[in-house]
Amino acid sequence: MTSVFFVDAGALGRWDRVDSVAAAERWLADLGLPRGMPFVLREDGSPDRVANRWLASLPTHGCRSRSTWRAYALNWAEWARFLRARGVEPLAATAVEVAGFYAAQRLDRGGAGVGRATWNRKIAALENFYRWAIDRELVTTSPFAYRDVWARGGDGVTRVVRRNLAKERTGRAHATVRWLEPDRLQFFLAVGLGGLLPDGSEDPAFMGRNAARNRAFGELLAASGLRAQEASFLLVCELPVADAPRDRLVALNVPGAIAKGGVPRRTVVSTAALRMIESYVRIERPTMVGRWSPAEALRACDATADGARIEGRFVRWATVDIHARARLIENGAALTWPLSSDGGPMVDWSDVFARATERCRAFEPGFPRVTPHTLRHTFAVHTLRRLVSQTVRRVREYQDDPALDVLAGYWRIHDPLLALRDLLGHASVTTTQVYLHAIDPTRLLASVDEELEECRAA
Repeated sequence: MTSVFFVDAGALGRWDRVDSVAAAERWLADLGLPRGMPFVLREDGSPDRVANRWLASLPTHGCRSRSTWRAYALNWAEWARFLRARGVEPLAATAVEVAGFYAAQRLDRGGAGVGRATWNRKIAALENFYRWAIDRELVTTSPFAYRDVWARGGDGVTRVVRRNLAKERTGRAHATVRWLEPDRLQFFLAVGLGGLLPDGSEDPAFMGRNAARNRAFGELLAASGLRAQEASFLLVCELPVADAPRDRLVALNVPGAIAKGGVPRRTVVSTAALRMIESYVRIERPTMVGRWSPAEALRACDATADGARIEGRFVRWATVDIHARARLIENGAALTWPLSSDGGPMVDWSDVFARATERCRAFEPGFPRVTPHTLRHTFAVHTLRRLVSQTVRRVREYQDDPALDVLAGYWRIHDPLLALRDLLGHASVTTTQVYLHAIDPTRLLASVDEELEECRAA
């Protein structure tokens, strides 16, 4: 069976041929294989040279996320197993095999077929492989069929694009975005994650653990728009201090080493969320300290907001990726702010959010399913509403101003979509546009006009 493994210097360091983890790190660097890079073995245990050449090329072909490497490798291995069971090599695949793969994946009679989005993600991985193979002249054509179609881009320009006919059409992006209105958001944070009763009092029957950590994590996502991975691998010393006398927004730097696509950005976070994190770090987090000792620990000392001395040399946090952050330790504790029950970094939030959703449904049947990404969407929708409202209010204040070019310039400079794009770390504003559908322009304009009338009357 085709198998996928991932580069692990710790495992290599236990081989006879490599006398230490440090030597293994140097050896992998010489090979050009970063930690976490997947490699594939064939059924007989030999390396699959074609697949491994493709996988090794991913970082220099627009795929810099380790999660993308992993997904692509697993998708390719599944495709290879399907083909080889039928006596076909991946480079010899045709449209016939694509049709058979579709039937096996999507038309499973037992009801175990994958969904449209999952199928499309698998096809995206295989498309990448065959584009690479064509560029290397390993094959002359792809097994996929294409059609040229007209499509309107985010800039409003219609262009001809190639559409892979193996991909299925999904609902419009805005139809799949799920967010929580303010009252439901607070209900989920306080009752679902925090373990309180709907009236805000303590629930003596609540048996959950780490409620302070879980609520602080949820508050952080909802107040900053961070992805779960980004929020999980922020270090205690990287978080800004909540020193404002009242609730306000402060800047939060997201290092490129933990951000999607490796692009650093600056977003905002509320001081209320930071105070919850500080409370957890001060009271609950110390109970987890001292339980965790990773096999490949990176011992840090003299940690500051910029970096620390690691293994004897100063390293800036901006260069420390998630794999190294997962091994950081200082005074017997991980440096990431949320800790798991064993004292290591807390990264798996799926069960936490599933239990929180079920708890909410115990009080409010029909409560929607909430995931960490739901809170990112929630931040996006609420922030866009505020940004658009502020811009409309400014334009309304000067609607009688004859200098319409000044107003147009103000809108361009303060474009809410561009501001939200930068806060969320989207590569294109087209991605950000899905949140526009959450705004009711009629209600927005009425609300702004009411506020302006009240200000004039006062």
